[in-house]
Order: sequence, then structure tokens, then C-alpha cells
Amino acid sequence: MRSNNIRYRHPRRIKASFPMDIYVAMVTCPKCEHNRAFFMQIQTRSVDEQMTTFYKCCSMTCAHQWRD
Repeated sequence: MRSNNIRYRHPRRIKASFPMDIYVAMVTCPKCEHNRAFFMQIQTRSVDEQMTTFYKCCSMTCAHQWRD
């Protein structure tokens, strides 16, 4: 079982076809090694599985996206 070292900050709203909350996490970008990323969690698999976490780097020059 993996452990998440995510620090939650203020939720942000973005325009989308459905409501979702975007948060900022203290995680390292695998591309540029910036120490913050936006993230959201979505249930992409069956209910008994964990939610999928999607990240986007906060660096304006990088904006790399990945999931966990």
C-alpha cells in the first residue's frame, strides 16, 4: 500500500462541464522537479478500487501532466 504525502491547500474552481475541485500538492514534477502541482482525484475504476489522482505542474514553463 502506498502512502500519500499530499498537503491540501485552498480548493480552486475551474470551468468544466461538471463541477470539480482542483487542489495544490507539495509533490515533485518528474519533468522539471518543481515542488508544487495542481491535482484532482477522479473515480476512473470500479468503486472498490482507489481513486486516480491527476497532476499538473504549477511551473508556467513546464505544465507537465501525469497521474498516479
